[in-house]
Amino acid sequence: MAILPMLPLFLLITLSRALDVAPALQEPPSPAPKGAEVGDPLAVPVLAYREREIPALEVIQQIAPGEELLQLLRSDPAYRKAYLASPRFVGSVRTYADVLRLNELGIRKAPEEALLSEAKAYGADRKSRLTPSALLRSQPLEIEVRARLISQQSPNFSNDDLRQHMLRSVPEFFGELQVSWIRIPLIDAAAARALTQEETRKVYDHLDKAAHKLQANEISWDEAVEKYSQDPITKPHNGAVGILKRDMTDRFEESMLRTLFADLGFKKLEGELLRGPILAQKWAYLVRIEGSRIDGVPELQRARDRVQRSLREMLLQKQLAGIRQVLPAQVLAPIVG
Repeated sequence: MAILPMLPLFLLITLSRALDVAPALQEPPSPAPKGAEVGDPLAVPVLAYREREIPALEVIQQIAPGEELLQLLRSDPAYRKAYLASPRFVGSVRTYADVLRLNELGIRKAPEEALLSEAKAYGADRKSRLTPSALLRSQPLEIEVRARLISQQSPNFSNDDLRQHMLRSVPEFFGELQVSWIRIPLIDAAAARALTQEETRKVYDHLDKAAHKLQANEISWDEAVEKYSQDPITKPHNGAVGILKRDMTDRFEESMLRTLFADLGFKKLEGELLRGPILAQKWAYLVRIEGSRIDGVPELQRARDRVQRSLREMLLQKQLAGIRQVLPAQVLAPIVG
């Protein structure tokens, strides 16, 4: 099965279903989940999807079906406030929106074996020490979404498919990058909470403005770092980070590294390259790639498994982006105030 026509076909099906806005497709507002009461902090909406406003309790019941977390949140107001404002919970709300999207599109649930298989790969990608079962308990929604989308892909890729993907970005598999960056946190440390969707958009626009100024030579890199960066570690050094490799996921955010290393081509980089803004979970980045080094001769057999995993990841992210575009959702978490 060729991989190139797969994505357009998938998006065509997605669009045709998602743009059908007949009343039968739109879900009526649902009652509060079992256990929610009037005035209950867990009944506060944290997600707007289609015609529904979804309370925190519904998301929590998906994250942790048992009663242990729920009882802790109900009995400890301070912990509840911190938990509902945390980047991890806000990320879970975003991912629950993806679960609802896949449900609406009729994408089948993954069996336990597929969930554990994806949990194992997910952990390897991030150099986690947790077992697949523990990871599945820790990140149930994200792994579910990933496993369901991967089930839509071809089970096997041809050598030509893999080689083409490898050549899209040789440094991802055989090299390293010398980088500096401008970084802004997506956490309000003073308020001990994740940024809201609107605040995150402002951070993105702030870095986008810096990128345009740099590309137009209206500001130097050193001036941009001084004006825009909020990273206490790299800012005193003009944003210098040093050497990055794609597999440094035990030290840096995986989604940032994935975006940074994508589509760099197969030739040595000439000059400097600006990447971003890149939004991850904890930080927003504007990265300057200052050089690259390739280790040895790029041969598929040297990195076949990593190339295959990377190709699956690329297809997954494109599929997910297409679904999100036609089935939008508004994340209301964290609740400010």
